Amino acid sequence: MEKNNNIKSYKSRLKIKKAKIVRRANNLRTIERKLVDEKPIDIAPEIKNNFSGDKNNFSGDKKLFSILTSAYNAEKYIEDYADSILIQNYRPLELVFINDFSADSTLDKIESYRKTFEQKDIRFRVMSNNSNYGCGGSYKIAAYQAEGFYLGVVDSDDCLTLDAVENIVKLYNAFPDFSYIYTQYDVCDSNMNFIKTGISSFPGRGKSLLQAGTTGSHAFSHWRTFSRRMKGEITDVFEYNVNSAVDKYMGYLLEERGKGLFAESVFYKYRSGLKNSISSKKSSDGDWREMINDFKNKRVKHRISPFEIKKIRSPRDYY
Repeated sequence: MEKNNNIKSYKSRLKIKKAKIVRRANNLRTIERKLVDEKPIDIAPEIKNNFSGDKNNFSGDKKLFSILTSAYNAEKYIEDYADSILIQNYRPLELVFINDFSADSTLDKIESYRKTFEQKDIRFRVMSNNSNYGCGGSYKIAAYQAEGFYLGVVDSDDCLTLDAVENIVKLYNAFPDFSYIYTQYDVCDSNMNFIKTGISSFPGRGKSLLQAGTTGSHAFSHWRTFSRRMKGEITDVFEYNVNSAVDKYMGYLLEERGKGLFAESVFYKYRSGLKNSISSKKSSDGDWREMINDFKNKRVKHRISPFEIKKIRSPRDYY
């Protein structure tokens, strides 16, 4: 009875949040700044991507990798973040950066890198919300705007390791039937000094990420990447009304849409110890538990079976 009440409460809060966002979005515009041959566009909550998840119907560049970023008051971290992308050797590469109505100089900071990115032959797309959509909403907008066949989430206060993009694409090429790949990461302090290895993990043979979540295992974490090989639309990976446990929602959705691969090597550096991070808030744990119940009930009701997840211990064997 308590679980049913929690589920009803969770769904009720989601409906309220979504209603508020829909009303707000009707009067908002996401503005794309200074892009050659681009015009500002209106973004509505019920976004439909121009490209199908079916790789055979994708008309874009099948080699292009899109880095998706949502940023809110991240001015202190932009330099480390941007530099870690600029050292990537893989091309073609695209950055889709959403400034989520920051109150500081985040937008100016990232815009100051425009010329450098262009000189490095990295497509540079910066957009700014006219109101705060939150993490889930901003990443959904980023996914809608992205033109890459492969996509990866990089938070604005974190960094990629050297050649992370090139190596992840090599893994996608080595495993053509897999639609998403996640890796291990380093936990760093606020100055990006190494502390310990992260908590990304393989859920176990024959087990799902959702099953791992029921035991308290985060499993699906940085670096989170996916591709247009997945069934359905890539914008489904994020939701406007999900702004905590966004990574968990992403993982549970992806395993319903295609095969997954866990690469047990570090591709990402996570900056820990930030006071206002979503992961530091106790409420996110409650949202996560409610999300697990919601996904479990959905899978039972619609008879959804997750796809397999494979683990590779030595990703370098495929580089």
